[in-house]
Amino acid sequence: MSKVTPSRLRTGVFGCLFAFVPGFALADGLSSYGTPGLIDLPSATTAGDGSLNFTTSLLKGHTRNSLHFQITPRLSGVFRYSILREYLSSGDDLKDRSFDVHYLLSKETASFPALAIGLRDFGGTGIFASEYFVATKHFLDNRLTVTAGLGWGRLASHGGFENPLTVIDEAFGIRPDSFSGIEDTGRVALNTFFRGDAALFGGIEYQVNDRLRLVAEYSSDAYVDEVTRMEFDYNTPFNFGVNYKATKNLTLNGFVIGGAQLGFGVTYVIDPTSPRYPGGIERNTPPLRPQSDFASLGWSLDDIDGARSRLAAGLTGQGLRLESYALEGTTARIVLSNPS
Repeated sequence: MSKVTPSRLRTGVFGCLFAFVPGFALADGLSSYGTPGLIDLPSATTAGDGSLNFTTSLLKGHTRNSLHFQITPRLSGVFRYSILREYLSSGDDLKDRSFDVHYLLSKETASFPALAIGLRDFGGTGIFASEYFVATKHFLDNRLTVTAGLGWGRLASHGGFENPLTVIDEAFGIRPDSFSGIEDTGRVALNTFFRGDAALFGGIEYQVNDRLRLVAEYSSDAYVDEVTRMEFDYNTPFNFGVNYKATKNLTLNGFVIGGAQLGFGVTYVIDPTSPRYPGGIERNTPPLRPQSDFASLGWSLDDIDGARSRLAAGLTGQGLRLESYALEGTTARIVLSNPS
């Protein structure tokens, strides 16, 4: 047996701790609302089919707890429980429940961006109520993501202009109040969807490496009620954030809203297509070849570098990494690690 050095011990320990986590892959981010998106804004992306995403975001006097479920490859829904401190005129906290729905209209192609439509807070008090059309395109091998969209309701509280849907019907130019009292909570205000002013929004995301993502957005949400009721500071429509993927399932978020308010978030993903423990239906490991096959393959037992290279390539295909390889007589000493 090879000597156990401190570095090898650390490799083995971390390999055991994260054995259930496959190698990281580039993936789209989740917004502070728990939906596929940038910081506050949505994007035309989806999560893994059937996945559950738990997101908690903390902002000044404002906590959002969201459960996002990717119902089908194109359709997702969100249940959100938010606490806005001293929001009510009485000085009491508002404990708000809201629902979202997001649908991918068309997938991204080499020539065209993905397109999506969504409703935010369509069945609650309406404090987050908004609708949107959004497009998203990936560049630079998916490391750069560009998003642009058109929003209504809360997503038109900054930079709003006349609703372009008024060319269909003048009624789209007026947005009725969606919430007039607590008795209206839970009712779907169909007469408010895509009504009133509209506004443009957008942003970019850059994947620095497989763990770190930088985000910047131009938001059409001016946080009007928070500024009025909660002494929320808002100076600019530009928001900035950073996402750090601690593990495949856990992402930590930091962001600045309105150029003044610092926020933090955490997202945990449960993906049924990537089980924590093997399910017994995985592929068999490659068979070991007898020495008699080496000559027919043009391999030499004395070619240590060639053997090391072939072994490293084979282990990489199994999701493992060759740390060291040595041949002493008839004994091969191999040190492996799980890079996840």
